[in-house]
Amino acid sequence: MENPSLRLARSLDALMGRRAARAVQGLGCELGTITKVFKSNQHTVDRVWVKLDNFKHEIKDPLIADWEVKIEIPIPSRVIKLASPVEPDGMDNAETEYSDLTRFDFHVQEADCLPDTTIKVHINYKDGIKVGDRVLVAPVCGGQDHVILCRLKESTGPG
Repeated sequence: MENPSLRLARSLDALMGRRAARAVQGLGCELGTITKVFKSNQHTVDRVWVKLDNFKHEIKDPLIADWEVKIEIPIPSRVIKLASPVEPDGMDNAETEYSDLTRFDFHVQEADCLPDTTIKVHINYKDGIKVGDRVLVAPVCGGQDHVILCRLKESTGPG
């Protein structure tokens, strides 16, 4: 059976690809390469420069698209071993014994007090941008501004 996290990642990847394709229909997008990355700290990208394949000069400080999606995460099953008795912090003690493997299925019942299984996910790829990354760039305002829509990756085949 496929790993649920891997299946979720693949679904998100496909969803974002379809949304990006719809968003750029009719736009004269260009391929580009990130040439400089300016960070205020180890994890936060403040500004980038990009060189478009079909334009002589670097584009300094283009806008970077920000994506937010809503996803439904199915409540998973877990295969576990039960341990009893245990210490209050959950650690084993000298008398702890383990059960055989047991599957726990988590179900959300329709009730006002339970959280939704639909959650918002903010996809922040800006802070992961590196020099050399290939990107899709859309010129806007008659080419006066540019928006980096997404990073591009080589196809790695099935999966």
